[in-house]
Amino acid sequence: MIYINGKFLSKPMSGVIRFAQEVVKQFDKEEYKDKFIILTDKGVKGNFKFLKTQEIGMFHGNLFEQISLRNFMKKHKDDELLNLCNSSPLGIRSISVVHDVTFLKKPRIYSLPFTLWYKYLIRKKVHQDKLVLTVSETSKKEIIEHYKIDPNKVIVISNGANILDCQADDVFLHKYNLFDKNYFLYVGASYPHKNINSIIELANKNKDKTFV
Repeated sequence: MIYINGKFLSKPMSGVIRFAQEVVKQFDKEEYKDKFIILTDKGVKGNFKFLKTQEIGMFHGNLFEQISLRNFMKKHKDDELLNLCNSSPLGIRSISVVHDVTFLKKPRIYSLPFTLWYKYLIRKKVHQDKLVLTVSETSKKEIIEHYKIDPNKVIVISNGANILDCQADDVFLHKYNLFDKNYFLYVGASYPHKNINSIIELANKNKDKTFV
């Protein structure tokens, strides 16, 4: 059996959470229903057609991961654990997706407690885990160089693209008066590592262009 760390089901939306949701959707098929089970904290249920969810322990968040999930997997040593959102239980040799190592970079973009915890956790896990998955060649290079691990242990699984079945909403075209205009569109967070400053500099040098 392959168990999936379902901590992401109780977390607010982010890029990492969206990644986990979309990956799990690909497993939500009849052919996989007896191969995967998603482990969740108490009171959390997934909305899946075929995949089963199983509540374990009494904790939430990091305590769910480091106590409930770890204790469960220690009793299921012959099974695999897949972690899709960076963090995973210490002491369990599993398969984990480490999306990037931005928590190592300056200026610091996360809180100090979060940064210190991730520095400790990810270092332990990349050496301990069976496989480390990441989403780009750049992240793979940084993980290998910083943690000095075997390159063959790090596998790139690129982010995919899904086709959304929805109707276009032109409210923002009206709001920013973009009809009949050519414009450059950025969608994402405003963290420094997203290179927002580069976009602003480019916009300032091209005042005849529209940047949204």
